[in-house]
Amino acid sequence: TISLYAFQHCDSLEDILLPNSLLYVGGAAFYDCPSVKQLNIGTELIYMAEDAFVLANNLQRISYNARNCHTEYLGNFDYPRNIGFSSDAYCRLDIGDSVRIIPENLFFRDNGLRGKVIIPSSVKYIAQSAFYRTGIDTLVFSMGLDSIGESAFQDCNNISVPIVLPASLKRVGPDAFYGNYSYSSPIVLPDGIEYI
Repeated sequence: TISLYAFQHCDSLEDILLPNSLLYVGGAAFYDCPSVKQLNIGTELIYMAEDAFVLANNLQRISYNARNCHTEYLGNFDYPRNIGFSSDAYCRLDIGDSVRIIPENLFFRDNGLRGKVIIPSSVKYIAQSAFYRTGIDTLVFSMGLDSIGESAFQDCNNISVPIVLPASLKRVGPDAFYGNYSYSSPIVLPDGIEYI
């Protein structure tokens, strides 16, 4: 366990490697660590509390490998903002092929998260507001995804290429792609979808 505020305002941290054995990251554990450039999250992380890596403004690469992580709002702040991350730098995201869930609000309003995001075939569920208002410009979905939660990709206005949803997808929650006005072509829905 990494406790609440454990490394808050730590200016000297540059690379963070969270081992596979780590289960819990507390609220604001790495809040305002401006020198962090790379972050690797291990496979066994179960819970990440609010603002864990917020204001890591020079974060350039996230390797996210947590299989079944859930986010947790403990009420330490006025409202759940960025549950996981926020950065001002151009930040690349690599999602590991063991990840099954992208948790709620994980990248909520992370404007630094940009470029191409590939959702691997291991991911079954993308939770509510997981990528809400991020700067990603390309989304690639793999077969295996079953459900996309409410507002998961809402207001991702930099997406400029068609989004092709996989044939395995059964459910798309309300407002999942709402407000994405820069699309150059429509979202391609699979034939077997059951709920929109």
